[in-house]
Amino acid sequence: MNDFYAPRALARNLAAGLRLALFLPVSRLAFRVDAAQLLLLFALSSAIDVVGDHLRFGPGASFVTQGAGTELAGIAMLGVVAIVVALALRRASLALPIAVTAMASLLVVQVVHYLPFALSGAAPTLARLIDRGGPVVLAWMVAILVRTVAIHVDAAPRRRWLTAGAGGLVLALPLVLSPLIVDDTPWFRGA
Repeated sequence: MNDFYAPRALARNLAAGLRLALFLPVSRLAFRVDAAQLLLLFALSSAIDVVGDHLRFGPGASFVTQGAGTELAGIAMLGVVAIVVALALRRASLALPIAVTAMASLLVVQVVHYLPFALSGAAPTLARLIDRGGPVVLAWMVAILVRTVAIHVDAAPRRRWLTAGAGGLVLALPLVLSPLIVDDTPWFRGA
């Protein structure tokens, strides 16, 4: 492996994840799957949350390290449900590919989540419109997770989408359960 493999693989994962999230054609072979990529995607996701929380709480907010707990809990829950889905598919080796695909594909949703805070000064009407779209964003996330499972399932189309639907709902469980289990501590606190 050369020194540029990891950044090139990350760029490929980001491009493939964007295609999956925007419902464009994409193959599981478009993703580069290894533990380093999962770690890089986790770091990028955390960075998006740090910047987004800073936008949300404003320039006078103070940075708090407790935000790391929320990030670590999120990646742990994703890992557990990816393992559950892979075991249910009787292909344990799919746990890492499912986790990498989900992380790469959900980054765009994270950015959209923070857009209202970034646009509040420059385009307040657009910011309010995006902010009101919470249920649509949640449905989009579930659809992304269903598609994440679908590209990793080898089956006839009807069976593949039934399996992907069930697997995607399992992958979405942390979206519902995490607020009940983990305190959602942001990276910043207001002044």
